[in-house]
Amino acid sequence: MNKYQKYLMDLSHSYITYVFKGKDTACFNDGKITISQDEDITISKYVLNISNKSIHNVFALVNGKEERLIESIDPVYSSPKSGEQKRFSIELDFEKRIESIKIVFVDNLADDLIIPVVYAEANKEQYYAKKEKERKDSLLKKADIKVSTGADLVNIYFQPCLEDYLRTEIILYKDGMMLAKYKVDEEVFFKSINGLAYGKYEFVLKQFNTRNETILETDKISFQIVPPTFGMGRHTVVNRI
Repeated sequence: MNKYQKYLMDLSHSYITYVFKGKDTACFNDGKITISQDEDITISKYVLNISNKSIHNVFALVNGKEERLIESIDPVYSSPKSGEQKRFSIELDFEKRIESIKIVFVDNLADDLIIPVVYAEANKEQYYAKKEKERKDSLLKKADIKVSTGADLVNIYFQPCLEDYLRTEIILYKDGMMLAKYKVDEEVFFKSINGLAYGKYEFVLKQFNTRNETILETDKISFQIVPPTFGMGRHTVVNRI
């Protein structure tokens, strides 16, 4: 930006913003326009607003070097004057990118100003990880897993997490070692495991759909089998006949 272009932009109190979710966010820095994508990567289109009474027109360019106009897309729109200040709105699309915009000043008071457009993409891995967590949290809520223990047993209760549910599998661990796998039939929504010694255990619950695909796999869920206690915490020995 030369001194004449800068003077006209400053003189007119120009502003360049883009609008998303009802908020204006300044994005004109270091001689370029930066559009930061929302964390939701499925949102690709944003509206860029440019306002300055010294601007006659704004064009979108597909190639900053050749300065070729995007006539087929024609993403530039001019709103009516608000007082003496003109406002221009341009749609910027992450999937069909404009590389730069050209500002033409009133009465050619300065050379046309070419401003590069930089697209700052959201973190795709972070987005997909978030969506996967939301999916799993929703299924866990529907599965409604509960655990109750007795002297030497554990009861694990659950519900189907999807309509095309087929069966459940429970994998039991102790001290990091896999002890057993239990397959639970379609019409049964709990599993009772007995004959357990005192100590800490873990299990993973998996549910499958009618295509035998895993639709839910929990993290390890822990429980303990502890000896019965009374009063001051003294162990009571139960004699069985």
